[in-house]
Amino acid sequence: MVSNLFAALGGIGRDHVDGNHRKIEKMKDFGMLSFSSIKEFNKSPLHFLTYKNKQKKTTPAMRFGSAVHKLVLEFNDFTNHYAVAPECDRRTTVGKNTWNKFVESSVGKEVLTTDEMNAAIDIKHAIERHPVANKIVQHCAKREIHFETELFGHKIHGFADGVGDGLVFDLKTTQRADERGFGRTIVDESYYIQAAIYASAFGVDEFRFVAVETNAPYMVGTYRLGPEWIDAGLAKLESILEKYDRWDGSAVGYNDDKLVTIDVPAFLAI
Repeated sequence: MVSNLFAALGGIGRDHVDGNHRKIEKMKDFGMLSFSSIKEFNKSPLHFLTYKNKQKKTTPAMRFGSAVHKLVLEFNDFTNHYAVAPECDRRTTVGKNTWNKFVESSVGKEVLTTDEMNAAIDIKHAIERHPVANKIVQHCAKREIHFETELFGHKIHGFADGVGDGLVFDLKTTQRADERGFGRTIVDESYYIQAAIYASAFGVDEFRFVAVETNAPYMVGTYRLGPEWIDAGLAKLESILEKYDRWDGSAVGYNDDKLVTIDVPAFLAI
């Protein structure tokens, strides 16, 4: 009966059918993939499960980055989502009243300190003063655009920070926006995989990043990832998804059962 079934499927092998079955089951369990979830799986299956189970905590840097995104890309919507905490002495009656009024008026909003708000404003101004960054942001007038695409047999979705005619970009807050520093971040944080996914989804052959430092003087860097980067990102994505297809669902970490020797990198070799 089983052999007849495979014959009816036109000679499709058992591995192919079983692989598709695993994809369907994972789709039911984990939903559609995104760059963030793929990035976590590339670290380890345990990272992926933690992310999907919403156990990954939002760090202050992530929270601040989200505020910067909203202020720069969706300025008119910013106050609907963020509120700035008043500077008051809550030990006094006046301070308590001021704070209580603020709490009542900011229900459901993310709360920023005055210092965080000032830094976010300075970052916005830094991007506006940078001729290339400002041109990219202004050209990509469609903001936070949701997309769904299919790559290597997997449905993937995400949100593009900015989309314009023939151009897609992402805004990144970072510690280093210089070419060398951010170039390493592109690899370390797998941003080239993100670029490949987004470029494929929107039918472009390159991707732009606007990188801005989160500390004064809030330096800005603008970077283009061309077809070579896109190809490298797609190749890496395919490799990750092949591992995902073979994954049995277990919560495996880095080196759960072995001791690993780290070799001296070439640039440190004497």
